[in-house]
Amino acid sequence: MLQEALLDHQAVVWFDASVRWLPCASSGSHQISLERALLQTAGLGMVQGTSVSIYTSTHPQTYQYLETDVDRLRSLEELAAGILYIVNTREVYHNALKWWILCSLTEDCVSPSDAQRICPFNHPAVEGFGDEVLCHRYDQSVINILLANYNQCNDTKYSLPDTCLVINRHVTHLYEVKQCVSLDPGQNSSFT
Repeated sequence: MLQEALLDHQAVVWFDASVRWLPCASSGSHQISLERALLQTAGLGMVQGTSVSIYTSTHPQTYQYLETDVDRLRSLEELAAGILYIVNTREVYHNALKWWILCSLTEDCVSPSDAQRICPFNHPAVEGFGDEVLCHRYDQSVINILLANYNQCNDTKYSLPDTCLVINRHVTHLYEVKQCVSLDPGQNSSFT
């Protein structure tokens, strides 16, 4: 979906349905600092940290498909994929997007069979980014590996400072979907 949007646009910003972008306390400053921050990054990145390392939240099988320096990932904080920005450049495509697409098309890369999504945040290994793999965050794990690779593990090149926007996450609710069914061509529709 992101790649399709980039066919028509120079940049895309993705927000999960649970994310609300609120203006910063000082009026008008968020737009200037966001633009400035985007210009200082490599054209692809995220905003919010997760308090766990990329290593502790990535299934080891994923590394069979994405070459990386696993030891360096132990000290890099994984960023949440709930807010993602992508600038449509050749470098971004060839160094990250292409590999993200290929991994997503390979089930064992993005979704190893015994992967566990829920990270036990109260686990002792989370303190100080331990050496134990605790969970797997699927596409979020993959994009974090690719961002680290693309930026030589320099997270300042792909992490927007949270001073340029305020993030307020809301619980999303699932609603019952009703299908519209026409009873007769001459009658009004009803819902089932």
